[in-house]
Amino acid sequence: MGFIEPELNSVVKYLKKLDEKSVPIWGSLTPLGMIEHLTDSLNMAIGNPMEKIEVHEKHWNKMIAILNSDAAFPKNFKVSFAPENRIIRNKNIIGAILEFEKTWTVYEETFSNTPKLITNHPNYGPLNKQQWDRMLRKHLTHHLMQFGLISDQLEFEH
Repeated sequence: MGFIEPELNSVVKYLKKLDEKSVPIWGSLTPLGMIEHLTDSLNMAIGNPMEKIEVHEKHWNKMIAILNSDAAFPKNFKVSFAPENRIIRNKNIIGAILEFEKTWTVYEETFSNTPKLITNHPNYGPLNKQQWDRMLRKHLTHHLMQFGLISDQLEFEH
C-alpha cells in the first residue's frame, strides 16, 4: 500500500473537506476528535510530553520493521495513549485545523533545530525524524481513509 506524504498543505486540503457531520467509515472518532488526535501525534513526535514506551526494548527492532513495512495500520486499532472518549479542545473544525497547522510548524521547526532529536512513541520505541515522518505517513493515511477522504485503492508516492 502507498501512503500520503507528510506535507502540510496537502494534508490540510483533505482536512478542510470535513464538516461537523462527517461520519467515519469505521471507529468512533468525530471529525474534530480525529484532527485533534493528529495534532496529539505531532506533539508526541516532538516530545511534548515525552511518552513512556510501552513495548519492551527487545521488541523495538520488530516494531521498527513493522513501521517500515508497506502494511497499513489496522482499522479499529485501540491504543492506550489515544482514548476513545476524547476531551475536545476546539470549538469547531476550523479551530482544530489551525491548531494542527501550528503544531505541524512546531514539529518541523523542532526537528530542523535539533536534527538528531529522538523522542518516544509508546508502540514503536525511540524514533528519529525520518521514522516519525514514516509513522505520520501511515497515521495520516489511516485517518484520512477512515473518513473517506482518500481511498485505500489509491497509490501514493512512497
